[in-house]
Amino acid sequence: MPYRDELIRRFQENGAWKHLSGSTEELRMSIPKITIVVGAVLIIQGIGFFVATNAMSVTALIPAFVGVPILALGTIALKDSVRRHAMHIAAVLAMLGFLAAAGRMVSAGVSFSAAGTSLLLLALLTGGLLLLYVKSFVDARRRQRAAQP
Repeated sequence: MPYRDELIRRFQENGAWKHLSGSTEELRMSIPKITIVVGAVLIIQGIGFFVATNAMSVTALIPAFVGVPILALGTIALKDSVRRHAMHIAAVLAMLGFLAAAGRMVSAGVSFSAAGTSLLLLALLTGGLLLLYVKSFVDARRRQRAAQP
């Protein structure tokens, strides 16, 4: 335990603790960029699985259909005046993407086919993005309450 306490003290003194726990301001500024990256990854995933399955089914493009508006909203959110609205809409899309993928996996079962892998990736990407949005929204609410007299 003394070693752990000493390590924590050193992190706090050097300012490194802030980077380990995550700065709220850094997260707030990077959420639109993370949104853009996740949207691009979803587009690449959709096109990649569509090509890999020899274009047999348009449903392979579903991650791309989810990724295009998410990428667009991330780009729009780079502007401070509309960030809040764009991120809330993107959160709804991420939630719908997660629920659709998770619901399909529950009803059809998880398989290691191209479709199953695509569903799993869609659920992980949109679910992770949704968790980041929730953290960001909670942090924003805390900042507002702290700023009130």
